[in-house]
Amino acid sequence: MDLAIRMMSMQKPHQALAITGAICTTAAAFLPDTVLSELIDIKREVLRLAHPGGIIETKAEFVAGHISAIKVVRTARMILEGYVYTKSHYALASQSQLA
Repeated sequence: MDLAIRMMSMQKPHQALAITGAICTTAAAFLPDTVLSELIDIKREVLRLAHPGGIIETKAEFVAGHISAIKVVRTARMILEGYVYTKSHYALASQSQLA
């Protein structure tokens, strides 16, 4: 983690970090003469932002010394679990139906 960050929503700390907030924070970390860039010294293009829900990784891309893009890698909670049935499952099912 490079930076711990908290976002406020409706006068309360939010449990996560908005993508827009992550992008703006990343830009401020890499742009010269910002309050954030004066406070932290990032030696690489990836910035890891810790928030109550986990960590968001952002990557700044540069062209001619200027930020050309900021990419965000985000994880999410599991929303689906599934099963795969193979031929052996079908064979067992058909045999039990014959009995």
